[in-house]
Amino acid sequence: MRSSAARQYRFHGVDLAIDCQVPLLATDLRRLLMPFSLHDHNWPLALRGQQSTGEQLPGAPHRRLLRGIIRPYQALEVRRLMPSNCTRLDVANDRLVNGGELYADGDRFWLMDDRWGAACIDLLRGCWQSWVLPAPALCPLQCLEMAVTWPLAQTLLRRGILLMPAISVMRGEWGALLVGTMNLAAELSTLLHAGFQIVGQGWTALRDQDGTLQTLGVPGQMQEFQRLSPGKSAWRWVDFTSRHFGTQADRGTCDAVLLIRTGRRPHARLEELSPAIRGEALRRCWPITELHPQPRRARWPMRVGRDSRVFEVDLSRKSDDLLGLIHSIRWPAIHSDALGRNVIASIPVSTRRVEHSSLMAVHRSA
Repeated sequence: MRSSAARQYRFHGVDLAIDCQVPLLATDLRRLLMPFSLHDHNWPLALRGQQSTGEQLPGAPHRRLLRGIIRPYQALEVRRLMPSNCTRLDVANDRLVNGGELYADGDRFWLMDDRWGAACIDLLRGCWQSWVLPAPALCPLQCLEMAVTWPLAQTLLRRGILLMPAISVMRGEWGALLVGTMNLAAELSTLLHAGFQIVGQGWTALRDQDGTLQTLGVPGQMQEFQRLSPGKSAWRWVDFTSRHFGTQADRGTCDAVLLIRTGRRPHARLEELSPAIRGEALRRCWPITELHPQPRRARWPMRVGRDSRVFEVDLSRKSDDLLGLIHSIRWPAIHSDALGRNVIASIPVSTRRVEHSSLMAVHRSA
């Protein structure tokens, strides 16, 4: 994989060089990685002919560089580079890549998808190359996730950072990770109005910092249903941190993981999982595949389940349900005295009912 020019970044301590030759993705890529740009070294980095073990950024002599190249799709080049004896992998649990096909060839993995293009990830060398179709079926932000964010997440695993499609929020010294496929734009807006900050609204990075799980900020956007005029509405990509000034947090904690079940119910419900089954429950619904040359179970779900409380959550159509459930986790003593009909919680085994108005009053007085 060669590149004549690349932009340089330091993603939470990991050095990157990404060369994007697809104008369609340029704006969203800039938004994603702008906070990590090395402004003092934005000159082109000559990578042509260099070995990956010798590529370093200025000012970081002991750091090995991760590299990514995004190019227009070339069918002949992809066919020539992809081996014919690859093994197809099961990606049923990965909502991003399950629309395509994933193949393994030793340390190299190939992602093929008719909706946007293809990617080749070399875990040993810490690099990837993506080819984007001239007229992809996905929007530019979704193409960026497939061509850049997902391959980057795989190369970061060997650097001790997990980059996953999940929402993370923080308030004070307490933080939560929200995992699921449902759109939570309304719930997230309610959390921001209640004083929470966003660590990651589309993707979140996790790192083990001295034995403690830490969430790391990743810029992103979410889809929000907006009414444009009477009788006309549409889904729009929205950056909630630009709408709510001062709500972006650089990092946070992972005190609780909320597994949001798909579908809206008549009543919101929260149930805490026992430590014995946390890891397996997380593994079953883990939102990203962890690539490894040797078949093995994903390491991160077990790691998260060991140190964080894990809850299964059902939501109704009321946008303040999630806030009420989070309050029931943070203040169980107050929660046990709040009686109502809207939310049912089990923390960890007893069933109680929560009145949102009571919890909101407690929150405002706190």
